[in-house]
Amino acid sequence: PELLDWLATEFIRSGWSMKHMHRLIMLSEAYRRTSFQARSSDELGSSSYAVFKPRRLMAEELRDAMLSITGELNPTLGGIPNRPEINLEVAMQPRMVMGTFAAAWVPNPLPQQRHRRSLYALKIRGLRDPFMEVFNEPAPDFSCEAREVSTVTPQVFSLFNGQASHDRALALANRVLKEKAADPIARIFELTYGRKPSADEQAACEAHWKQMEAKQAKI
Repeated sequence: PELLDWLATEFIRSGWSMKHMHRLIMLSEAYRRTSFQARSSDELGSSSYAVFKPRRLMAEELRDAMLSITGELNPTLGGIPNRPEINLEVAMQPRMVMGTFAAAWVPNPLPQQRHRRSLYALKIRGLRDPFMEVFNEPAPDFSCEAREVSTVTPQVFSLFNGQASHDRALALANRVLKEKAADPIARIFELTYGRKPSADEQAACEAHWKQMEAKQAKI
């Protein structure tokens, strides 16, 4: 609590500069310390201010992280809302417009427009993005005091079989191939996990790669 009071005072003193606060916190010794040892103790891990318990990414964070890893994320600040891709069946639901029917949702034509941060995505009452909805994004119809956190099977289907995941996987592969990395598998692990693959992971990925090349050659 005392630290929060000090940070609030420093925030005011700096002229309400968010950049100053981010720099101050992220370059501090406390921020850069590991909490690995603290997590080994249940008592300390549940009572100490030094430990931040890991949490699952929210829907918007998950989408933005996927776009950032593939190199597709457009970080432009401000501007009018964008219209990202959503499930095609939902987007094509008919709606009445001037006496005729039109698609319920039309994405922006250019990738740099569609792939802006989720913060700027247009919200329409009664029309939700299924990918975001399944990861507990609040509905635009009502105010939301606190988000629900659920672990349900459709989340697995969305990540494994969804069109969004498929498109991001292709974009990630395209990014790595364009970079002409000496070890594409190691580069993918570096982008997605922030580390190098273990020997078993490297071998499994190489075997899968060869199997897929053989399968695609027969098509």
